Amino acid sequence: MSTVVAKLSVSFALFVASCATGTDSVEYTRAEASVGAGDVGDAASSPRDGALDADVAGPDSASDAAPGVDSQVHPLPNEPWRPLGVVYPTPGATATLKLSALRLYRDIANKQLAPDLIAYEPRYALWSDGARKRRWLYLPQGTSIDTSDPDHWLFPEGAVFFKEFASEDGKRLETRVLARIGPAPSDVFFGSFVWLDDESDAVLAPLGSSDVRGTQHDVPTQDNCGTCHRGEPGRVLGFSAVQQPRVVSSSFVVPGVAYEVPGDAPTRAALGYLHANCAHCHNDDGTARKDTRLTLRLSTLDVIAGQTTIERNTVGVQADHYTTEGLRVQPGLPEASIIVQRMKVRDLSKQMPGLGTERVDRDGLLTIERWIASLVVEEGR
Repeated sequence: MSTVVAKLSVSFALFVASCATGTDSVEYTRAEASVGAGDVGDAASSPRDGALDADVAGPDSASDAAPGVDSQVHPLPNEPWRPLGVVYPTPGATATLKLSALRLYRDIANKQLAPDLIAYEPRYALWSDGARKRRWLYLPQGTSIDTSDPDHWLFPEGAVFFKEFASEDGKRLETRVLARIGPAPSDVFFGSFVWLDDESDAVLAPLGSSDVRGTQHDVPTQDNCGTCHRGEPGRVLGFSAVQQPRVVSSSFVVPGVAYEVPGDAPTRAALGYLHANCAHCHNDDGTARKDTRLTLRLSTLDVIAGQTTIERNTVGVQADHYTTEGLRVQPGLPEASIIVQRMKVRDLSKQMPGLGTERVDRDGLLTIERWIASLVVEEGR
C-alpha cells in the first residue's frame, strides 16, 4: 500500500472544466434537466481526451441504445426520482461506499444515467494521459449558480460533479465525484470510485489505486484531491467563465456572457491549454511555490492580446528555481523556451504538469510550440 500511496502522491489528475460569465446567478429547475447520455469529446481538444464512442441519444432513442452505451431517460412529470439525503463519508471512514448510492445512474446495471443530470464538455481539456472522459453536473431543483464573481463561480449546497475516466479502448476506470455538502469552501466531498472488472459498480477508493484494471491509469487518494482544488475558492475546477462548457442534450443554459480569449488562433489555443492544465496550481491560492511569481490563469479581465496574465508572466520572462537558465517563453524559439523543455520530460523533478501524468501530451506540446513560434522576437532579445 505504501508503494501505491507514494506513486499517487506525484501522479494523479483531478477535476477540470469551466464555462461562461455574466449574470449573478442562474436558476435550475427539473424542466431544464432532461439530459442525454453518450457524451462526446472535449470541444476544443483532440480525440485523445474525448468521451466514449457513442452518439448523443435523441429524445426518443433510449430503447435503441447499443449495449454498453449510456441510455437517455426522461423523467415523468411527477416522478419522485432522486432520493434526498445522500450521506458522504467523513475522512478516515472505513465503510464501503458504491457509486450506485450516489445516483449518477438510474440503473447502473444497464448504464442508464439519472434523468436530472447536465452532461457537459469543457472548451479546454486537462491532459490525463489519453484517458477518455465524460462529465456530468447535478444541480438540486430550484438552486442557483452564483456568478457574481465571473472568475470564481460558486455552486450551491447539494450540487454534485461527476467525471468518468475510461481507457482509450473504452474500459471504465474510475469516476471522480465532487459534492458540495455545505456553504463553506471547505464543505466539499472529494472521492474517486474505481470500477469493478465487470463494471457492475464502482467503489470509493480513499487511498487511491495504481495501474487500474491493467492499465497505467492511477487513481488519486482523497487527501491528494485538495492539492489541485485548493487553488479555486469554491473548489470546483472547471465550470467558470473562461471554460464555457458546451451542454450536451439538455435545455440547461449556461449563465452569463461568453468570454473570448484574446489573440489569434494559436494564441487562444495555447492560453486555453495553459489555463486548463496549469492554472489550478499556478495561481495566488494554488500549491505551486509562491516565489516563482508564476500565474498561469486566465481572467475575464484579460481582454487585450499580448497583455494577458499568462503572457505577462511567461513571454520574455527569465525562468527561476530550475536547473536550466533561460526564458520561460522565448519568442520565436520553442526549443529554447523552458516551458517547452519541461513539458517534454517525464521526470518528477522537472516535468510539467508535475502531477497526474506519466506520458507527454504530444498534441498539447505542439499547441504551445506553435504559439511560441508565432511570437515576434522583440529587438534586443
